[in-house]
Amino acid sequence: MKRSFTLILLLSIIMIQLANATPIVNKWMIKSTNRHAALYNKRVTGNPYQDNILGFLLFSKASTDTAFSYNSVACKVVFDSSFSGKSDNPGNQLDFNYGFGIGEDLSIIANGSHWGIHCWNLPTSKDTIGLTLVRVQPATNYKLLIDASIYKAPGMISYIYDNYLKTFTLIDSKTTIISFTPNPDSAATYQNRFSVVFKSSTLPIKNMLLNTALKNGNVYLSWNTTGESNLTSFNIEKSVDGAYYNSINTTAAKNTLTAMYAYTDNNVSMGTVYYRIKAISKTGTVAYSAVSAITNATSKGGFSVYPNPVRNNVINLKVTNIATGNFTLNVYTILGERVSSQQLQHNGGTTTYNLNMDKRLSNGLYKLNIVSPTDKKVVYETSLLIKK
Repeated sequence: MKRSFTLILLLSIIMIQLANATPIVNKWMIKSTNRHAALYNKRVTGNPYQDNILGFLLFSKASTDTAFSYNSVACKVVFDSSFSGKSDNPGNQLDFNYGFGIGEDLSIIANGSHWGIHCWNLPTSKDTIGLTLVRVQPATNYKLLIDASIYKAPGMISYIYDNYLKTFTLIDSKTTIISFTPNPDSAATYQNRFSVVFKSSTLPIKNMLLNTALKNGNVYLSWNTTGESNLTSFNIEKSVDGAYYNSINTTAAKNTLTAMYAYTDNNVSMGTVYYRIKAISKTGTVAYSAVSAITNATSKGGFSVYPNPVRNNVINLKVTNIATGNFTLNVYTILGERVSSQQLQHNGGTTTYNLNMDKRLSNGLYKLNIVSPTDKKVVYETSLLIKK
């Protein structure tokens, strides 16, 4: 009987993962998904903390797609004071183990096993919950969504730690989105890249909420904070691809119980732009707000690069409504080392340039930026995947 139950459970999970992918109407609403819904919404029998859960969902967008779609990959942590902090609870059959899916698998990693549902004690500052991601797809952008709509951890602040970029992102009270583009040739860019860490609420800031609005081609940013203490400043960071960020402004911290800040970005190119706020303490501690994305349909002039991934060391650079100037194109590794640089003499207006990349560049993920000839500021930046 036990073997039959195990076989039925195994076949049920495989059938769920083999179901056809279906984009969801609102790509951030968990209840709209129809794949892995049984797993994600599974109730943990006897748990009085049914509404204390951190959920993790993966969305993807291949180079041929027009939008991000939920791709069936989900897992969650259920918190309860009766659960053991570091181990599973096989005696109570509360955890849900899996690791035999097809395609990407996102799971909680504990005791060398992959968990779709993992039960955890109420978190302390000593806890770290590791995530693992396998079988990523090439030429694909991903978004990791952390659902904290029914999560609470009194006295603690929760962060997503990026072990590859060495950054902390504050988990918002509802949803937090992490954008990343893995390199399938390097497991360090995806496999054990993300984890959840917990800090005491005595940290320099308790909460940051960023809002963005587009008006007349400019982006108006405002952010509210609570519980500032011993902060030095806030950096406003901007990205054109959701992966690489540059600081565009620094604002002094007020260090009050509640505070409001504002900034206007007057240099917004056409397309989607991503913003986040970086809080810096006097001791060097760093925390990030959730990312806010906004789309500008009005072209003020800009740059675009294609194809991406790059093949045969050749890229096309389209320059739209840009004044005459001698621009500098730089290529950096994911760790920030400049490995290539070339000059581009633009004669004004709109045109497309066919450029040869440095043949010494090996396969992998890079960052390309374009520097203005007048103020030497970065006017365009994007990730670049080279595949020969």
